[in-house]
This record gives sequence, C-alpha cells and structure tokens, in this order.
Amino acid sequence: GHVGFECMHMDLDSATHLRRLVELNLGSETLLERELAELIKTVASGE
Repeated sequence: GHVGFECMHMDLDSATHLRRLVELNLGSETLLERELAELIKTVASGE
C-alpha cells in the first residue's frame, strides 16, 4: 500500500530531515532524486 500526506508549510531543517529519512528508506540517492523529480512534476501539473 501507499501512504501520503499533505504539508502546507515546512521549515528547512524539517525538509532536510524528511529528505534524508526518505533516502534511507529507499536505499538510493538516485532513486530519491527520481522520486522527488516525479513529485515536483506532479505538483506543478496540478494533478
């Protein structure tokens, strides 16, 4: 399954910690970069 959340505001330290946590769970910085790029593309397109 998938888990999602919506965040309206986040400070830089929290965003940095979240990024690192996701990277550790994915096991790959390359995979993290790909996932973040896809997320940004989805948000920018308004989906």
